Amino acid sequence: MGEDSKNSRGSSPGSRGAWLGLLLYGGAWLGCVLWFWLGRSSGGGWILSYSILVHRIILPLAATAAAFLLTRAWGLTPWRLAAMAAGFGVLHMAAIWATVSLATLLGQANIAGVGLSVLLDGANPAAAGGLLGRLARERRERAGPREPDPH
Repeated sequence: MGEDSKNSRGSSPGSRGAWLGLLLYGGAWLGCVLWFWLGRSSGGGWILSYSILVHRIILPLAATAAAFLLTRAWGLTPWRLAAMAAGFGVLHMAAIWATVSLATLLGQANIAGVGLSVLLDGANPAAAGGLLGRLARERRERAGPREPDPH
């Protein structure tokens, strides 16, 4: 562990961005699961609309933003970045298991099971966000410390 890893966690300003990323994705994930179970009375084709909106737009964007904030704040190594992306992939699969797969199991829907390709639906946006966060962190470090604005 280098000096950078010791100083990049804790109560530094960067850790606020990391917590914001975790709260952003956690809130989006929980909100989408609750929306599925509490908004089921909206009629016929709601599962298709829900699936497209949540699993193709909301959760991937939230994963990208959260991974960007986490990587920019903590400066993750490539292996940790890959592990983080895989973690977002598992969370993406868990969102489907907690909604449409569980509804199928309970007999309330008839939807195909979740395959491993769904893991990539969550991991790819997180990997992209993580790489962008890493680039932003490296750019900030190259620029050096900023001086306070005199105005």
